Amino acid sequence: MGNLGSLFLGIGLLTAIMTVILLVQGCYSQKKFWVNSVQRLSIATATCIGISVFALLSILIKGDYGVVYAYSYTSDYLPLVYKISAFWAGDAGSLLFWTGLLGLILAIYLFSIRNKKDYTSLPVIGVIILNICLFLLILLAKSNPFSLMEVQAQQGIGLNPMLRNPYMISHPLTLFIGYALLVVPFGLAISYLIFPSKKTWTDRARNWILASWIFLTLGNILGAMWAYQELGWGGYWAWDPVENASFIPWLLVTALLHTVHLERKFSIFKVWNVLLICSAYLLTIFGTFIVRSGILQSVHAFSDTGSGVFFLTYIIMVIGIFTCLVYRSKNLVDTTKKDTIGINILLGGALILSFTGFLVWIATIYPLFTPFITGEKINLTEEFFNSVTAPLFASIILLMGIWPAIGYGNKITTKKIKWIVFLVMISLGVGGLIYYFTKGPITAVVGYIVCALAVISIIKETMSMIIKRYKDGKIGYGNLFSITPTAAHLVHIGVIILAVGVITTQTYSQHYTKTLYHGETIEISGYQVTYEGLNKEPAVDKMTVYAYLPVTKGEKILYELKPRRAFYENWQPISRVAIDGNWAKDVYVQMAGWDEFGHQATFIIHINPLVRMIWLGGFLLAFGGCIAFLRRI
Repeated sequence: MGNLGSLFLGIGLLTAIMTVILLVQGCYSQKKFWVNSVQRLSIATATCIGISVFALLSILIKGDYGVVYAYSYTSDYLPLVYKISAFWAGDAGSLLFWTGLLGLILAIYLFSIRNKKDYTSLPVIGVIILNICLFLLILLAKSNPFSLMEVQAQQGIGLNPMLRNPYMISHPLTLFIGYALLVVPFGLAISYLIFPSKKTWTDRARNWILASWIFLTLGNILGAMWAYQELGWGGYWAWDPVENASFIPWLLVTALLHTVHLERKFSIFKVWNVLLICSAYLLTIFGTFIVRSGILQSVHAFSDTGSGVFFLTYIIMVIGIFTCLVYRSKNLVDTTKKDTIGINILLGGALILSFTGFLVWIATIYPLFTPFITGEKINLTEEFFNSVTAPLFASIILLMGIWPAIGYGNKITTKKIKWIVFLVMISLGVGGLIYYFTKGPITAVVGYIVCALAVISIIKETMSMIIKRYKDGKIGYGNLFSITPTAAHLVHIGVIILAVGVITTQTYSQHYTKTLYHGETIEISGYQVTYEGLNKEPAVDKMTVYAYLPVTKGEKILYELKPRRAFYENWQPISRVAIDGNWAKDVYVQMAGWDEFGHQATFIIHINPLVRMIWLGGFLLAFGGCIAFLRRI
């Protein structure tokens, strides 16, 4: 199977290169013959990639330890689901997985235009094929997942224990899908620049952009949930370079969704939108460069395989081609001049999102330049990122609350002014109550005030719109979401819920390090935590030592926590945290160490209030996006 996989990687690269050559001729001649030829070769390329993907999947499931990748990431002891997830656990496998997604998206795009043998589709196919060429070249030259062992091994090393987590099955999967989907709207923008038309590219790209945003949202929230469970520091987001590499495209695509809406509605912001989609697409490639080049330190990064130069060359090439196309294009002039308060609020939100993405990108790559300035590498801290992004995110939420009261119009009536004043007073009242009961820092109170203003405004506008359209007879059974912007409002409420969770955990989390003797009980945040000793739990490939800590309130046992440390034959010991709680707060315990006989043990305990609101808000974001997507297909 290893030789078969390598063979079809090579054939796939050859057919992809041939496709590019024919594609250039097709764009020049604009004849149907070349369009048909390009589409047939594209199908052949996608088929070759599909065979390679199937080959590696078979190798991992069967446990063919004559292949280096299978030996490094699987073993006979792994459950089937983790043998499958080993596909994207390593550098070579994850790149082939991404390539396979590109092949699948190419096939879906070809199917969507099956009745339109139009030469304007060629640039879209070209962008996908060029991306595939890049990845296949790297796979064959630097990171071949089908490389063979010198001697057939009888057993594999197995999957890194930190990756044996349900969230690490779904997190990379959704993130890679989100990355891969961006290639189509970028290709549609390139096609629009090459072949000008009266119909804007955003009409065809909107669903692709929205689908990408949904998967990027899921990828980021599932990654935060994995970090919360596996990394053991009590948090969920550390502004790590690889975390930022997935978050920055999400920020830009979020901004793009708003400005694309304005272009489709008013034919404005054309230049802005092509710049945003290009930036979002290239930053997914740049993020991949960070993960695989080793230029920035991260717990999530792969070791350097020497592929960085390929990514950088591709990025520079795309920037060059894109710049030339924009420069020569006469199709990016806004056909209407629309300048209202409501539109400027939407634009302001998109600008803040874009600026935040740019700021996080600069801060992420800042350590690359500090050796030339200070003589040493300086990494910016989590506190720095929090302090510079918090005001920007608060501004976005504030605009989310103001916009429903104004809409697209330019008139602020007396009635609207009275409502805004009332809204501000209610929000200040909420903030005052929170400050009175919590005595929290003023920055957190301001954050709660902004969130209260936004959520009240959105709910009021949603209910008013539903009632008005119901009275007009426009709402019937099953069409609520299709004729009202409820999906967008759900997304915005999800943002607010997530923000409340972040503000609360950042401000009111409590952290303790306690050494307890057997049978000792301590009082923490209204809970009684008792250390009842250590136990051992043997398994085929590991030995686990865990502590038993019942958590009580009065006479009632609320939670039975078992923080543990697992000792593996082929891996360093891994600590496993114990988490339990409710919607109000989580009790999060890590076992830091113990004495020789287990008479005493040291625990790191975190009390994290409203952390589950972050997960709820994140999934509500994706749910709202799904509703908006289904409205348009």
